[in-house]
Amino acid sequence: MIPEPQKTYVLELYEALGASGDSFVIAGAQAMKFFVREARATRDIDFVLDAVRLRGEPGKLRSQLEALGYAVVPESQNFQFQKQIPGRNEVMRIEFMAPEEFKTNSDFRVDIQTNVHARACTGGSIALAQSSPHTLSGTLPNGKPFTVSVHVTDPHALVMLKLPALEDRYQNIRGPREAAHDREEARTHAADIVAILSAQSDLSAFRFDFLRQFGADTALKDRAVGILTGYFRDALSPGLILYEEELTANAPFGRDLRSATSAELERVVHLFAAILLAPVRAPQEATSSPQYRAHAQRLEMLRKENYALRLKPIIPVESENDPTRIARVGKDNLVVTMRNSQEVEIPLANISNLFVQELRREATLQLTGRLQWLSDGRGTLKFFHEPPDSEFGVGKTWGSNQAPVVGGYWALPQHVAPYSAKGWELYYGPDGRFLQWNEHILMVNKPGRSEQHFTGPGLQDAGA
Repeated sequence: MIPEPQKTYVLELYEALGASGDSFVIAGAQAMKFFVREARATRDIDFVLDAVRLRGEPGKLRSQLEALGYAVVPESQNFQFQKQIPGRNEVMRIEFMAPEEFKTNSDFRVDIQTNVHARACTGGSIALAQSSPHTLSGTLPNGKPFTVSVHVTDPHALVMLKLPALEDRYQNIRGPREAAHDREEARTHAADIVAILSAQSDLSAFRFDFLRQFGADTALKDRAVGILTGYFRDALSPGLILYEEELTANAPFGRDLRSATSAELERVVHLFAAILLAPVRAPQEATSSPQYRAHAQRLEMLRKENYALRLKPIIPVESENDPTRIARVGKDNLVVTMRNSQEVEIPLANISNLFVQELRREATLQLTGRLQWLSDGRGTLKFFHEPPDSEFGVGKTWGSNQAPVVGGYWALPQHVAPYSAKGWELYYGPDGRFLQWNEHILMVNKPGRSEQHFTGPGLQDAGA
């Protein structure tokens, strides 16, 4: 866990943030302390921020930080803040990151709120989605006990964040003036990646989580996998050379240094070989539905990014053109908000595919089953496990030409469309099925329209 005195001031920050703390995900070396037994020491705390959510809140983050005694780190351009820890020769420093897709073309920063920015982070959206709650307990600076649930980047997502950072520092993209610092940072990233992977008890499960987290972002997936395989394939690969430099730089001098380093490098080579060659297998508790888990994670990311969502199949089919919004993603169910503000619950296990169109900022969800409008006068939409068997949905036979509802008329299938244009609709009962009698389909007036009795081919008064 986060050591003292930093933990006290992390708790202080979360107490001040209140509900906004849910938009902060702990990343970096402090995140490692939640699952790596001997993670390296660090004073800084990195947060990946949910930029969309924080932009929608009152712009009070800067004032909250100032009230706690934080000031902007010089030349950080409002994405790093620090404060002196009372009674210690230490500072508490926090750094904000956010998904890079929210930055402007001319800036490396993401606007969060007034006078608060975040450094654009490759894979930031994935890090937000691929995080888990952890309980953090301790005392506030005033001695009051305080416990909070914090979101921490999962190990596979933390490796994903560190791989591009490692490559950028190794290639010294910032130029010769930063060469020494970049080399040092590259060594740190390499050592962190080794530490995270060394802490994994199930390498197949880790590889599964690592690969599926990218969803439709194939470009980032290809880059991350390329770095992992290219930088850590053998002892002469750049990542392991950097790790050897880190080992020798921090090890006490002695006659056994060379043999100890050689033994550790051999262990790490075998570790990466085991990961790169491990079968892509879901964790044991999720082997029955790996796609289900992948879709749930991706949907949570789309919810945070406020993507529109189109659902298929919906009956009647013209409703498939109506975009919806993701209200929440639960353990077993997805809840969407329809155009009429109704919330509809869909079992996650009934999602067969998810297609994301990033340029249009919308996604299409293909279901096994169907969403079905009901003729209850309220425009209710309900999920049914049974898929449609025709363009009209699922039908059942009615025993007579006597319609079960007032104003019902029987129409031949070829005449459904023209009469729908005149203000009529198919009748769907509480079970979501339409009624058929003698090759005719029951139609009724749309709610709110005055009753009309049409006559013409294929439309028969049922006598109701």
